[in-house]
This record gives sequence, C-alpha cells and structure tokens, in this order.
Amino acid sequence: MKELSKDSNFKQLYADICHVLSTARGKAYSAVNFAMVQSYWQIGKLITDEELGGKQRADYGRYLMKELSERLTQDFGKGFDERELRKICQFYRCFPIRDTLRPELVTLSPTYIRGECRCPDMVYERSGGKHVVDPSA
Repeated sequence: MKELSKDSNFKQLYADICHVLSTARGKAYSAVNFAMVQSYWQIGKLITDEELGGKQRADYGRYLMKELSERLTQDFGKGFDERELRKICQFYRCFPIRDTLRPELVTLSPTYIRGECRCPDMVYERSGGKHVVDPSA
C-alpha cells in the first residue's frame, strides 16, 4: 500500500486541517486577549473608584493595593503585585470611558498594557497608527 504522506489528497487534507487549527488558535488567542484587556479595564475602574472614595486616600490606597495584591496573588497566582495593580489602574485612567475602546485593542497584549501603557498616544503608536480610542468621544 502507498505511503499516505506522499499522496497528494492526503497532503491537501493535512494542509486544510492545519489551516483550520491555526485559524481557530488565532481566534481563541484574540478572544482571550481581548477578555483580559477588558478585565484589566474593569479591575482598574474598581480599584480607582474605591481609592477615590476613601477618606484618607494616600494611606488607604497603599493599604488597599497591599491587601488586594496579597489576596489576588494567593487566589490567582502571579501578575498581581502592587506594581502591576498600579499599572492596571493607570490603563483605566488612560481610557476612562469604556465605550471608547475599540476592537483594535486586541492587538495590544495584556502584558503591554500592564508594562508599557502610559497614555493614549503611546497606545496609538503601538497599535500601528490605529485609533484604539474614538477621538471624537
């Protein structure tokens, strides 16, 4: 019997299956990435709103970040130290109106948002010149 890997029908079938899997993985990555970006925005909003409601903002903010960091790290693992939580809050402050975030934001990784995001201009440059914030909003 002929070896299947040399058969042209088999080669095409295999290529088609590879394409389907690659496409599905790319879509899954984008969906998870966008979900994480949205979750960081929501976390940033929750923390920022809570901090602003505290009476002794500076002391309360330090205590809040420390406690949240310890509990989130315990429950969800790495990635929630105080510094990371501050970066997540900074991302929210850069984009305080959620509806202005566009789908192009999925091109930015959650790691980028937590690591380098400083202002909308930097995000604009990082996204290849695509507006991830509606300039009219």
